Amino acid sequence: MLVNPATGLNVKQEKFVQEYLVDLNAKQAAIRAGYSPHTAESQGSRLLGHAKVAELINAKLAASSKKAALTIERVDQEIARLAFSDMRKLYDADGNLKPQSEWDDDTAAAVASLEITSASSKDKSSAVVKKLKLWDKGSALLLASRRLGILKDGASTVTVNLTLEQLIMMSYKSPDDAEKPKVIEGKAEAAK
Repeated sequence: MLVNPATGLNVKQEKFVQEYLVDLNAKQAAIRAGYSPHTAESQGSRLLGHAKVAELINAKLAASSKKAALTIERVDQEIARLAFSDMRKLYDADGNLKPQSEWDDDTAAAVASLEITSASSKDKSSAVVKKLKLWDKGSALLLASRRLGILKDGASTVTVNLTLEQLIMMSYKSPDDAEKPKVIEGKAEAAK
């Protein structure tokens, strides 16, 4: 196959890069790029490990992120807007919903949807908000906790260092008699 001198990749490899950027699914990208569905999973994995493929993917992802102004700081800001949203900012002192033009950026970002009904009179039409919904604050707090490392996914692991003697002694203790080891009398038989 011909190799593109600009990328150092052949046509199929370049197609894989384009397809991988669609959904970041290596197996499906390999299939869409023309690799066999039977070997697509291993081909996708192999292609991701290919230095020039990885370089092109990273360059295209960086360019896409820059174009979309997608930064860690921006993502953190959006998570914070949802996690720390305060519904009271939507209302004035009399309990009336403020016009959208008066909402600050953080408050506006926290609103997921508005259901509006319109009523018209002879002179003008007016819109009345019937239902207002905010984004899920719990999910945003969960994302924020993960981002800060406060919450980690998976099972918690506790490491305890005990000697074999301590483990044996603990097995003989009852809750009522935590300090005194039990004495077992009898003869020990040799293992056969």
